[in-house]
Amino acid sequence: MEQLVDAAECRRLTPVEAADLRRGVKALRDCLAAAGAQLRRAAGKAERERDEHARQLLTAGQPALDVACRRCEAGAGAWCRPVAGAVMPRTLHVARLVDAGVLS
Repeated sequence: MEQLVDAAECRRLTPVEAADLRRGVKALRDCLAAAGAQLRRAAGKAERERDEHARQLLTAGQPALDVACRRCEAGAGAWCRPVAGAVMPRTLHVARLVDAGVLS
């Protein structure tokens, strides 16, 4: 395909060369589309695994609610609060999990 692109810079391509170049570009486009779909699937899988890991930490790490959070200053037994913005954290803050011994 590179040779055809180089040839197109210097002269007109023959109909056969143009068809070969068109097939090569189409194959490249299809390959890139497949790679994009594969990347989206991998990213989705990674997000699902991250969320599952967070759920496991919360389920197995309920002792983390027994200590106060030094990050957001939520008291023992209270869920962590947002530090910046208004979005509630999906998991307990890492500092709290470390203090409770759930994470090392």
